[in-house]
Amino acid sequence: MELSIYLAKVLGLYFIAAGVLIILRRKALMPIIAEFGESRALLLSIGLLELVAGIALLIAHPVFTWDFEGVISLIGAWMIVEGILYAVLPQSRMRRLIRMINTPRWYMSGGVAALVLGALFGSAIEARLF
Repeated sequence: MELSIYLAKVLGLYFIAAGVLIILRRKALMPIIAEFGESRALLLSIGLLELVAGIALLIAHPVFTWDFEGVISLIGAWMIVEGILYAVLPQSRMRRLIRMINTPRWYMSGGVAALVLGALFGSAIEARLF
């Protein structure tokens, strides 16, 4: 339980910070993300880092329940899938995928989703602590 609370705090703060950044700086982020798809070395590097982080998270926290603890494990599993996709998809497919999601609407919805997830982690921690 202590590990779950720690991870919920870390991930909750991360999602809140990332959500605010994405919403406020989406126009500045869009060209950066477009460049991301042009570098095969960067895609592979980020994919492998995300893969190892997802594996570490899932090994440390293999809890699959219908509460915030399960969401933490689900995030680890998603990181593994995303890391593998970054590493193995052809660059042309990654560029196409990035072009498809590199729009202001996706940034707004992703930023709001990150804020909601961060807030849910915060409320789950409070409910468990008090």
